[in-house]
Amino acid sequence: MAGEPLFRMLRRAALACLCGALLLAAGCGDDEPQDEGGKAPGSIPVAANRAVESTGGGEAKPVRQLQEVTAALDDAIRLLDQKRYREFLEYYAPVETLRELRRTRDFDLAAQDLGAPGVAAELLTTLRKARAVTPVHDELLAHASFTVELTADERAGPSGDDPPAAPTGIVLDGYPGDLPDVLDAAIATLENGEYRTFVLQFYPHDVVKRLIHHDKLDSLTSRFAERPEMAESMIADLRALKDIQPKLDKNAALATYALPGGKEPIRLQKTAGTWRLYDEATAVYREISRLESLKPPATTVTIVFERLGDRWRLLQVP
Repeated sequence: MAGEPLFRMLRRAALACLCGALLLAAGCGDDEPQDEGGKAPGSIPVAANRAVESTGGGEAKPVRQLQEVTAALDDAIRLLDQKRYREFLEYYAPVETLRELRRTRDFDLAAQDLGAPGVAAELLTTLRKARAVTPVHDELLAHASFTVELTADERAGPSGDDPPAAPTGIVLDGYPGDLPDVLDAAIATLENGEYRTFVLQFYPHDVVKRLIHHDKLDSLTSRFAERPEMAESMIADLRALKDIQPKLDKNAALATYALPGGKEPIRLQKTAGTWRLYDEATAVYREISRLESLKPPATTVTIVFERLGDRWRLLQVP
């Protein structure tokens, strides 16, 4: 379905919290941010990467590479320590992650996820411990691997904070009526460019509450206006749902639309007589709260930096 990624994005955001994963897709491009002095953090002359020093035993030691990757590691630590999460993603997220973030323009949301309780803290601890470890280089001196031990106390447990309550004065009613009427109303809202109304009335309750709490509602609705394909994709999805007979639960409060091609189903939830996208996050938060009481075990983790041109950035994160 043309707009499936938009629905999947909501589902993925909730599951990311449950897994406690740092979902960083990486990427590269010509529009990399520049630090003061016109050079991106961690950048070094390409020729300098080839410098080696002979030890007493005649063994070639990649001294320059060690200095350069250590400088990149120090800068990554600095950005995380200063809570400059967006810059950290731009400079040090794996390439495929960066590419995905640039494609979706979700830097702010990804930075917010990185700043979630425990996520940045554990990564910061890992990088700091890596600073005291001598990395293992590959034969081409393009990869540097740091393996460290994290104790149970150093590892971050999942965060099961309840979603914030909706601010007073914000009505979170969904669309009333039968399901065909609900779909027609949602489509009409998008076609009329009423994107804020659509988000408030159709997105899951907890997603809306978090958008409001973190002051992201306006930026999301602005993105709809800036990228017409988002609304067009949603409209195409909603129109396709009109041709599918949903399966209702015994209380007729949950409608499941089975999509062709093995795609994830789309669910609508009825609350207080109105319909909106199903709130899958609540069950996730409850499971997170249960897991939060479990102390994570000690573990060995490996982080890998790779050299791309004159830059070092993360290739693999735990």
